[in-house]
Amino acid sequence: MTLFQFFSPLLIALISSLGPCNKSDFFCIENLSFAGKTKSGEHSIVLPDGQTFTGTGALPFAVKIGKYQGMMSSIVTNQVPGNEGLNVELVHFFDDGDGHTFWTSDKAKMTPTSDPSGAVMNVDDTMTVIGGTGDFQCASGTIKNIGTIDFNNLTLQIQLTGSVCAGCD
Repeated sequence: MTLFQFFSPLLIALISSLGPCNKSDFFCIENLSFAGKTKSGEHSIVLPDGQTFTGTGALPFAVKIGKYQGMMSSIVTNQVPGNEGLNVELVHFFDDGDGHTFWTSDKAKMTPTSDPSGAVMNVDDTMTVIGGTGDFQCASGTIKNIGTIDFNNLTLQIQLTGSVCAGCD
């Protein structure tokens, strides 16, 4: 028997036991619901892997996602005129301050309202949860935001619904 044959099963067992998640760590926050108002402005989001997004978006606002009280913010990463308004791509970032974070990749449509100034738009945003840390390691899910943005006073009305799942299953 070679050293490789001897140590290989032990090494695999050791690595498996050190894994950050197991089936008992998996959970879903279903029926997520949050309504609120926040401001829009220039800022940056730095993801745990160091990737940085800087631009305009929702400034950090307090939100509760299941048992996790934290701050969420967004950055617009791309926008192009569409047939009925703007097609927008965004990144959202949630951080509870205790190492439990998740982030999204979004596709949104912004369409004009009946506001005569033309500066108020409906927002229909689908947030796809693509990563996380802490309890949100291996995060997935979808969050919808149906709201409005008022470019006159840079405010956002937010209505979040959806689910966030996490843990390695």
